[in-house]
Amino acid sequence: VIEPVFVSNIVVIYDIGNEDGFDYIVMECVDGQPLGKVIVAGGLPVPTVLKYALQIADALEAAHRGGVVHRDLKPDNIFVTSDGVIKLLDFGLAKHDDPDVEHTSLPATIEGHFAGTVAYVSPEQAEGRPVDARGDIFSFGCILFEMLTGEQAFHGQNAVSILGNIIHQPAPALRLAAPQLDERFEEIVQRCLRKEPDERFSTIAEARACLAELVEPEESCPRLPYRKRRLLNRLGIGAGITAILALGALQIVSWRARPGVRQSHLVRLT
Repeated sequence: VIEPVFVSNIVVIYDIGNEDGFDYIVMECVDGQPLGKVIVAGGLPVPTVLKYALQIADALEAAHRGGVVHRDLKPDNIFVTSDGVIKLLDFGLAKHDDPDVEHTSLPATIEGHFAGTVAYVSPEQAEGRPVDARGDIFSFGCILFEMLTGEQAFHGQNAVSILGNIIHQPAPALRLAAPQLDERFEEIVQRCLRKEPDERFSTIAEARACLAELVEPEESCPRLPYRKRRLLNRLGIGAGITAILALGALQIVSWRARPGVRQSHLVRLT
């Protein structure tokens, strides 16, 4: 019996054993459904995306902190409970992030009928190169793109063509699929989907921090979209500067039009 380690957003393994020649795992029972079935056409509402994305990032951060790289992060390996809690599961392809240990990085599920799996692998994993935590960050970017748009970030007719697009084609522009979104989403997704690991977020915690900045406080009145608020702020600043200049000009004109003022001085009488 192994001692379970409880991380709220990672499924709990209570026991691993063998009974009559059969290996078994005793795992937490999760009441919910895969994220892939929750995502709808057109994407999820932004508050829901942020709620799920922050929890996924929390789970990955805990795994990476323990030296574990998931390597098979995809919507079907992420469960959403009936209470809206994210559970990350299926660490079957995970490895320990140890540079001294040799690992095979090419996905074991590369056959054509598993195209849904290869659609989320990082370029280095697709090429069979060593994969570290930044590979999970690439997969996280793919999932974030899909939650926001309802579409996979990388398409193809089969697994090979999908992998070819992941390796060679630039990351899709989020603003084209969902122009109404805050442009900061574009910056986060694009940075997650950089081809070279060194150009991505160095840790999932950095990506989480950027997403946390997009969480809007609860207000009684709905807020305008970010782009409209920014435009109004710029218009307000411009109007303020114009008003100041106008007042200054009026003051100068009034000074010039004022008749001469006699100079006076005080004299002490007592």
